[in-house]
Amino acid sequence: MSTSDNITETQEIETALKSLSSDLSALATLTESRLQEHLYQLPAEELNIWKESAFISIQRLKDVIPIEHVGLTVTERARLVFMVSTFVGEDEFIDDRCRALAIECLGSFIPLDRTTASQVLLVHLKPIFQAAVHPGVRQDTGRAQQNPLDVQNMYDEQPWKIHGIGSWNTLAWVLSHLESDSFESLWPLIIPPLLTLVDDYDPAYKIRGIAVTNALLQRVSASLLHRTGIDELLFKALQSALQNLTSDQSPTLLRAAMPCYLSLTNLVLNEDSIQKFEKLCAVVTDTIVPGWLYASSRVELMVASVDVLLLIIQALGIGSARFLKAFIPQLTENILPKEFSPVESTLELRIASAKTLLTLMRNSTRNQVLIYYSMDIKNLTLNEQSDALKEIVMELFTELLVSSNDLLRASCFILLQESKLDLLINNAAEFLPPVDAVTKDGYDLVFGVNCVATCFLTLCLLPCLLKTSGARIISMVGEDHRLIESINYSSVIEGEKRLQLDPLINHAQSKLGLMLFTNELHRRYHKRGLVAVSVHPGTVKSNRYKHQPFWLVSILHLFMYPTYMGATTPLWAATSPAGGDLGGRYCLPWARVGMAEKWAEDPEKMAELWSWIIQQTDRYEPGIVQFRE
Repeated sequence: MSTSDNITETQEIETALKSLSSDLSALATLTESRLQEHLYQLPAEELNIWKESAFISIQRLKDVIPIEHVGLTVTERARLVFMVSTFVGEDEFIDDRCRALAIECLGSFIPLDRTTASQVLLVHLKPIFQAAVHPGVRQDTGRAQQNPLDVQNMYDEQPWKIHGIGSWNTLAWVLSHLESDSFESLWPLIIPPLLTLVDDYDPAYKIRGIAVTNALLQRVSASLLHRTGIDELLFKALQSALQNLTSDQSPTLLRAAMPCYLSLTNLVLNEDSIQKFEKLCAVVTDTIVPGWLYASSRVELMVASVDVLLLIIQALGIGSARFLKAFIPQLTENILPKEFSPVESTLELRIASAKTLLTLMRNSTRNQVLIYYSMDIKNLTLNEQSDALKEIVMELFTELLVSSNDLLRASCFILLQESKLDLLINNAAEFLPPVDAVTKDGYDLVFGVNCVATCFLTLCLLPCLLKTSGARIISMVGEDHRLIESINYSSVIEGEKRLQLDPLINHAQSKLGLMLFTNELHRRYHKRGLVAVSVHPGTVKSNRYKHQPFWLVSILHLFMYPTYMGATTPLWAATSPAGGDLGGRYCLPWARVGMAEKWAEDPEKMAELWSWIIQQTDRYEPGIVQFRE
């Protein structure tokens, strides 16, 4: 190439760079008059005109960049990288065309050499942030200050918000593509602008600072962060971001800050160390739980809070059990439908909370999950328009109600706290769920919940009941026990026979099974003062039909008694003086004794059911074998 060609090429590059520089100056001018209204509230018409001009300038520059940058000086390379990388982010002043073109232009600069990176950081970025130096870091070394000034001081002058629009994109791009061995030497040029961004008072700039921090954490070593003290400065900055809950951008900020906080934790702290556990716990106690006070009146903020809580629970693992008393009440409150809130505005929150609660339940081996949650799950129904919510709530029901291990832990929890147990009301109820629904132990969901799990829990609590004078067990059954004379035990275990069974017959089997078990309890232990009664509570409005369509439930409820009437007969049997004489009887609405079918009182069938239950469940609690004979 001749000298004249080189001169012409250089002139074309300079012209293209000046054109792009002029566009960036124009954006700064547009922004300056509206800084208090926020950068991204520029009029759409003006912004679109500007985007078109910027696209033309980047295209012109791309066309004149020489292959492998032959003839470009370090100064020109740095200037080009600085301006073009402004357009690689997700800001509203950047459209897809500009972003794609900018990424293509910069592709030949990867990996970014130390010399060019140094020029970008020193000549172009440092002057922009010079007037807003972060007080927590030494400018000459990039290390944390021993006694930093208040961060408020750097808010006095912030010219970078006008003349450095998109500078965060440049810094993030440099960090993402810088040669790996160059970080330590360029540390004093990297850290000050990064901290200025992430510690800004405006959530919009915090979000951009967090994006830069993510780029840094993906490339830098833990030792460099720790030796310079920047790890603790970043922890403080991210905690501040997580506590910023009053802005319209707070949900976005939460979702950006928490993954970054967890990435920093994973990078600088050893797995399973007490320091890591304390950092994770601190973010719960200092930001998440207190933040619910602000988020309670803002659905979108609560959704974001629940989303990031899921990440924390996953990070804590079994350690999340430490916060069950805080997590479970809030999550269950979120899942319940809000009477005066639009369905559309709360559906996302309900789904997010259900997913998070499901993860918490699966993550924890603590029996309190069952104890705390069972108080609220009775209010959940599946009469939802959302298939996504139905599916998750179904999983919650299954996790909560049908795991023998969970029931065992629940019973142990009760026995550890109670020296006697006066009353046990067995009120588990599954009715016509999806045909493929089975328990974690492989039983049909209806029979597993209504009979197996209920009987197993009763057996686990039986020692405490027998030690209590006049203890009563009330089992909720129904008239459909009359539909069948015996139980086909092979049809209640996962398999082809179960799928062939009529769902109504299956439900009848579960209620007959519970009646047989209750009558056997009476036969075995009435001489020791235990009262075991089967009760039909009545046809009342309840969540019994939770798996059915809303329109069908609405029609059925027209022919049912009010919900409160369902408590009449169980309370009569459980608390009245007359209830002491009801052992082995079948009680009907409303507080009267009825006649059960003869097969429900057949001693052979009672003994068969009793033996089968113990055989199925003694692997979870060998202690119940004592009740076999």
